[in-house]
Amino acid sequence: MAAFNIQIKGLNEITTRFKEFPKEVEAVVQKNLNEFAVNTASDAQGFCPVNEGHLRQSIHPEIKRLEAGVTVSANYAAYVEFGSRGYAAQYVATLPAEWQEFAAKFKGKGGGTFAELLERITEWVRHKNIGIQLTKSGKSSKSASSLAAQKQAAYLIARKILRNGVKAQPFLMPAVESNRIKLEENLKRDFNT
Repeated sequence: MAAFNIQIKGLNEITTRFKEFPKEVEAVVQKNLNEFAVNTASDAQGFCPVNEGHLRQSIHPEIKRLEAGVTVSANYAAYVEFGSRGYAAQYVATLPAEWQEFAAKFKGKGGGTFAELLERITEWVRHKNIGIQLTKSGKSSKSASSLAAQKQAAYLIARKILRNGVKAQPFLMPAVESNRIKLEENLKRDFNT
């Protein structure tokens, strides 16, 4: 799955109209758009779940002339944002229409093979010390039976994910929505409307 990018609907029409205005107006709009993109990316980084930090590090503001957005380049970002399988259907049904439309772009886009899923879950299990056996001194055992226990735990988790999916952990939508309100307020303030 490719990265995803968020942009506010209706903003293009507004910014197109602003292109006809003086440079001072454009500068004020650009300042607000830049602030929106930077704050949204920062908030999304704060809201996203963290294991090793790949998702958080993949969130970046994207700023162009009279355009602003946020890009999330982690290939699994949509599964974290919207969930998968039944969890995704349940969560996405509660979203506004524009977000449902956005989520639909990722529906059914499998993220790889079961072996790849199992490999990633095994790494996660090791990182979280799930299924690890301890030595008499209380340290993590590196024995064959300890590694087998971790692989077994990873297999069971991967199988459950394959059957049931994963719950949504929204990070981008809350960031976009809260900063969209701030953007609107700031533009109204700056233009006394």
